[in-house]
Amino acid sequence: MWRVFPYAEESLLPLLCFSCTAPAWHLCCLQHTLAVAFQDSETVTYSIVHYNLMEQTRCEHGPEDDPLDDITGLCCCPNLKLFASASRDGSVKVWNSQNKLLRHLKLNTIPESLAFANPEGDLFVGLERHLYLIRHNKYLPSYYNMTLLCARFLEPIRGSSLPLSKASFEILVQDNAKRLKQELPPEETGSPLPGAHQVPPVQESQVLRDREVEAEGPPGGWL
Repeated sequence: MWRVFPYAEESLLPLLCFSCTAPAWHLCCLQHTLAVAFQDSETVTYSIVHYNLMEQTRCEHGPEDDPLDDITGLCCCPNLKLFASASRDGSVKVWNSQNKLLRHLKLNTIPESLAFANPEGDLFVGLERHLYLIRHNKYLPSYYNMTLLCARFLEPIRGSSLPLSKASFEILVQDNAKRLKQELPPEETGSPLPGAHQVPPVQESQVLRDREVEAEGPPGGWL
């Protein structure tokens, strides 16, 4: 771990160093918590570990909650203080700041990428070269959904669309240009980004758990 001083001559300063028993494939930082996705196919190791950078401690969960295959995505939602991970076993898992599993979603295909779309906790999932949206009220525990009803967020700054010209298509590979010229799917009402689709109802696995959220107060970061 490094501390960055962007305007200094020596801009990087070592902050913390720790050894890992398995390769780290994904990193995600939320305030003082660093989430690391470890995976080693030779030892069949797939796990998510949280490190507290201030207290220099680590927080793990039981092996029964670990993914069963390669981890394809790891992201965080600062407003809700939640982490989410995706795996080639077809699962999307949501964790709290104490690295406890809150929700396990089982998809009928492999999630190739994952990202939180907005402060409300909507999830973008990349499936088979397409982008899908999972609404927060479809997977968040009731505690978070009730808290969101009383929350207020700043309106996002909307950027202008990139201009497309004939020269833009000439520099593309033929297959990519053909795909870009195809008719775009209709926009969904309420979708945070143009062209985003809402994921069909996901199948809840037998191990789906809506665990009790500990009395830790409402998540911070709201205005």
